Amino acid sequence: MCQQPIYVFENGVRKVKPYFFKFKTPIKSRWIGRTLLEVLTVELGQLPKLVQEGIFKKNIFIHSNVGRKGGPVVIEGWEKLKDREIVRHDLIYNLQHIHEPSVPDGSELNFEKKTTFPSQVKTDLQIVFEDENQIVINKPSGIPSHASGSYRYNSISEILKHDLNLDKIWHCHRLDKATSGILILALNKQRASFFNEMIEKKKDLVSKSYVARVKGKFPQGVQMYNCPIFSINQSGRYMNQNIQSMPINSTTIFEGIKYDPILQESIVICKPITGKMHQIRIHLRNLGYAIVNDSIFNPDPMKSYPSFVKNGIELKLYKKLFKVYPRFEKLQPVNEDVANTKECIDISSIINFHEDKELKNALEEFSELKRTTMTTEKDKYGKKCEVCDIQLFDTNNLPKDLLIWLHAFKYLFGDDDIPFEFETQFPKWCDI
Repeated sequence: MCQQPIYVFENGVRKVKPYFFKFKTPIKSRWIGRTLLEVLTVELGQLPKLVQEGIFKKNIFIHSNVGRKGGPVVIEGWEKLKDREIVRHDLIYNLQHIHEPSVPDGSELNFEKKTTFPSQVKTDLQIVFEDENQIVINKPSGIPSHASGSYRYNSISEILKHDLNLDKIWHCHRLDKATSGILILALNKQRASFFNEMIEKKKDLVSKSYVARVKGKFPQGVQMYNCPIFSINQSGRYMNQNIQSMPINSTTIFEGIKYDPILQESIVICKPITGKMHQIRIHLRNLGYAIVNDSIFNPDPMKSYPSFVKNGIELKLYKKLFKVYPRFEKLQPVNEDVANTKECIDISSIINFHEDKELKNALEEFSELKRTTMTTEKDKYGKKCEVCDIQLFDTNNLPKDLLIWLHAFKYLFGDDDIPFEFETQFPKWCDI
């Protein structure tokens, strides 16, 4: 990171004031022989006008001969770069004015700063446990765990580094942006290596428990759901997984613990035996008990029509799968051995992904909707940055997919030598 972030809290939202960030981009072999303007606009999708302005202002420039004798040599300015072709040992520098998306401020967790942990007074993130090797927090919904994509300072790792004045911090496991709950971070390399080895070699001793609020009356008692996980890529062009050899071991144990007949909603304990991306959310959706406010797997067409189209495509694909493999459609008695199978299936012929005209049309509709929706949101706000002239989103309005009623409330490692267990209270939304 280039500088200390300036955070602003307004109306339940955490914002980062716009800042300059210097990107360093090593060249790819296919870029050799092309101009800097062509690479940044065609390959990296930046606007030609902004790229030209950046080169004129010397915010975009090249270090040549990097790592070689006599290097690096700075090449900057429009006259020197407009026709110059990229060569080996170039490094592209791009100083950009960054506008990060806003995230929730975490107030939905509703905790008081009454704690024995010394770092709690320094941060608004709730600390569940702390010692010299690790810190465990109750991550709010809607904040990414680590810097990625459009999020840098508005991520858990960067917030903690800022609040606790840390140079480095290491993630010990993954927790989706939308999901709240237990997140373990190491304060040194040794503890990070310990967790990585534990998850890799002793994963059978690791147990995670989540709580979700779902649509409908979920069956009481402990039951299991086993079904392969797949989804449509956000571009609408292909599926995320290898559908010719798809593992069938994706397994979650569920237990319905509460039902409100007026709301027609249930509180469900979820214990993933395997750890596929969005596994709990997809399994609940497939069973007909989608998480109430899940805008990706239970979208409201009036609020998020592109997600509604995407979700409908995936449900049709799963319906084809269930016709051939009906066991993937329903809850079953608990048998954790199912999660240990190495069996894979080829579902490409079942879902007929590349030859189904109706499916192809739906995918093209989704892809176009994704492109136009972002432009519409920016046009609706109607403001541009006075510094960099880009169209802005309204940072007072959070993206629709940030908050979700899925909470990781327990993380357990049952090793005899180094056992540990971290747990939080249930969120307020469980009170139905």
